[in-house]
Amino acid sequence: MVKQNLIDLIRVWWRAFFIQSTWNNERMMNLGFCFCLLPRMPKLFNTESEKYKFVKRHMEYFNTHPYMASFIIGAVLKMEESGAGSASVNLDQINKFKQRLSGPLGAVGDQLFWKQIKCVATFIGILCYILFQNAYGVILFLLIYNLPHLVIQTRGLWLGYRLGENLIKKFSFKIFFDYIKSFEKLAIFLIGVLMGSWLIGSDSFRWVEVLAFFLGGVTMFLVLRLKSSVPAGLLWIVTGAAIIGFLL
Repeated sequence: MVKQNLIDLIRVWWRAFFIQSTWNNERMMNLGFCFCLLPRMPKLFNTESEKYKFVKRHMEYFNTHPYMASFIIGAVLKMEESGAGSASVNLDQINKFKQRLSGPLGAVGDQLFWKQIKCVATFIGILCYILFQNAYGVILFLLIYNLPHLVIQTRGLWLGYRLGENLIKKFSFKIFFDYIKSFEKLAIFLIGVLMGSWLIGSDSFRWVEVLAFFLGGVTMFLVLRLKSSVPAGLLWIVTGAAIIGFLL
């Protein structure tokens, strides 16, 4: 097995941030994925024929969420190291491994980052701007959005490299679904805080709107607490009333 080289791993980690730089319609992120692995290639293979096969192997179709790709990059790098100069590991299975993980990780990443973290960061940024009227909202948005993906991208590379092909068996991606549920609750809470701040901070304090907002929040809390289904007709009535009230 090839001895671990920390400098090369750091170079791989750095290149992972540019995995979409050569995105293309035909094979999506294949060039970026291959680019990430190149720092280790000279240490794994000596002949030009082996290097050619290595590059060709990772030029196949590849697409997943860019922030979650580091899990696959680390695991594939470990598999390449284990298979270099050994006939015990079938390197042709690497592409199948990549395809097995790229779909689930792409779905998790889309839910976690595009649907949850980005929305929560946006709401907090807007709320901060409304309350303080300065650029702190923009800074807060960038921090809230970027810190999670930096942590996950770094953690994913090291975890994937440590587990290799056992990543599928030994690491449970269920933890990401727990994060998604937490961000959903946080997003709903922030929407309420944002609307409440807008009502209270308006020039003319309107008790009717505040009371309606409070009653709506209590009703929704009870519905969620009791896990009762909301009739579709009631949702249409509430939505229509909200639109009419906004126009008036």
